[in-house]
Amino acid sequence: FGSPSCSTLSAMRTIFVVALFALLCGNAIAWVPNDRSTTGGTNCAGCTLAVGILDQVAVVNKMAISDLVGKLCSYFKDPVKETCEYFVDTFGQDVVSLLASGVSPDDVCLKLKFCKNPTCKIFTDPLDGSHRKLLSEEEWNIKPAGMMRTVAGILPHLKSTDGSDPFQWIKDLVNNIFDKHLPGVDIDGDRFSLVEGLRGSDWRGKDCDDGDNTVYPGRKSTSHPDDVDHDCNGIKGTDPASGKSYEDLYCADTPHYGIVVLGDSASAHFHIPPEYMNASAIRPDTYNTVFDIASDEIDWPMLSTVTGHVSVNDTLHCPGPVDSIYMRMRERNRCIHRDYQNIAVNGADMGSMNDTILPTLARDQQNDHPLLVFLLLIGNDVCNGHIDTLGDMTSVDKYRDELLSTLEKLDNMIPAGSHVVLGGTADGNLLYKYLHDQPHPIGATTTITYKQVYQYLSCLGVSPCEGWMNDNDTVRELTTARNMAYDKVYQDLVSSSNKGANYTNFDLIYLTSPLLDILTDWDAEGKNPAELIEPVDGFHPGQIAQALEAKWMYEHLEEAYPEFLGEVNPHNDDIQKVFGDQGGY
Repeated sequence: FGSPSCSTLSAMRTIFVVALFALLCGNAIAWVPNDRSTTGGTNCAGCTLAVGILDQVAVVNKMAISDLVGKLCSYFKDPVKETCEYFVDTFGQDVVSLLASGVSPDDVCLKLKFCKNPTCKIFTDPLDGSHRKLLSEEEWNIKPAGMMRTVAGILPHLKSTDGSDPFQWIKDLVNNIFDKHLPGVDIDGDRFSLVEGLRGSDWRGKDCDDGDNTVYPGRKSTSHPDDVDHDCNGIKGTDPASGKSYEDLYCADTPHYGIVVLGDSASAHFHIPPEYMNASAIRPDTYNTVFDIASDEIDWPMLSTVTGHVSVNDTLHCPGPVDSIYMRMRERNRCIHRDYQNIAVNGADMGSMNDTILPTLARDQQNDHPLLVFLLLIGNDVCNGHIDTLGDMTSVDKYRDELLSTLEKLDNMIPAGSHVVLGGTADGNLLYKYLHDQPHPIGATTTITYKQVYQYLSCLGVSPCEGWMNDNDTVRELTTARNMAYDKVYQDLVSSSNKGANYTNFDLIYLTSPLLDILTDWDAEGKNPAELIEPVDGFHPGQIAQALEAKWMYEHLEEAYPEFLGEVNPHNDDIQKVFGDQGGY
């Protein structure tokens, strides 16, 4: 922290940002809350975490709570600023008043009626209350508890003083982007975009002409002249020596496979920056990019296992090595530059993949290159928030039916000569093994373990995965067994179909999940496996694991299924010499 004024701004941002992310990340893992009406659910979790972190910021910086109420929202840009102002204007005084009177963060949110069940608590150890000292009641206009606003009375209206809706931008993101899984800016309707966020080039290769729907990454046939980069790979023009187009000269004789992942939040690379949640790490600029992160659904596909394409990771909030299937395939054949699609959605299971996600894939069977497709769904078919979690899991029969329907649709969408990899599911029991007794980032001034977080979320009925995120060994083992049964469906299908011989446009293989090997190898090297798991949610593979998974998967394909990778392009050096970085990303 710098000056006290900077601390004021940073700390008070926290209460808003954590509440915002509690809203936005609700779909990161699929779950149906267990009787949320009796607990407050995600509203309660968001409020309690935000107030708890705010309280800890005051302790870390030896500040009075009253000093934390300042010009918070002046450092936010619209539209986030308006939402921030709504939260602070509506609940700011009440939060300060309650904390000042010695009420714990859990009980603050209980009194404001964000929470409804007094037995669900996460901040059980009281903090030193000296930081809660206030100015006079007259100066702060503190209201008696009976006059305090409550979430039940305020949230249904959702209007600022000028009548506008401070949450409209969030609703627009959810309705127009998150629910449709298509680029938010796509003038020509070819499903590729010139912008990075909003399901744009962070997710799918960057368009190079958003006014022509016959120009986009992965396009094969064209009626355009040689000086038009019809497939956006940065290769265009005519070779003066041969008179051939550079595209024909350098690319025509090497098989071209675009890279696609059909997946869930693990493939999208869901990541909440841990510094957002840890009072000791918060700085004046910590939340400057919150809108950009929200516009990518709190995902980082540009750094992910399959479609990562950032060669130098200088991102502020998701550091670490980057390796990917796409980057390695591009090393084999630079003609596939920009030909990647991350069709992964937070919370995806096999049913939603079949119904709503797969149809957003962009590929023309007649005019585009073949694909190397990864179908990677690691756990949402077993993850839910119900007490009877086993009864709410996808049955093996339904999983098989949805898979067959998905593959049938895929066969009717992608070009002949494509390859499909069915990726194995994860053993989430490993998460509990390596994390349960580790400290969670939300505990900056008091130790809070992952086990405590799991219990708290379970109490609220909003556990993202009741089957794995609990201390019942039997339930965890049964959850893993169901996930392994889905893997058996994959293996049986590949075997019975003779590697997909019954499909017209692709062949089919099964590849086991690399997560077990990666975690056990890391452990055997004397390193802490917790370093490979996302620190905030404690559920997803982190940045290091994303890169290690890419290496593992590529090397296994190279050894066992080299035909899935295609030949190395002998003109790669020529392409780099003539076209450099091929326009970048």
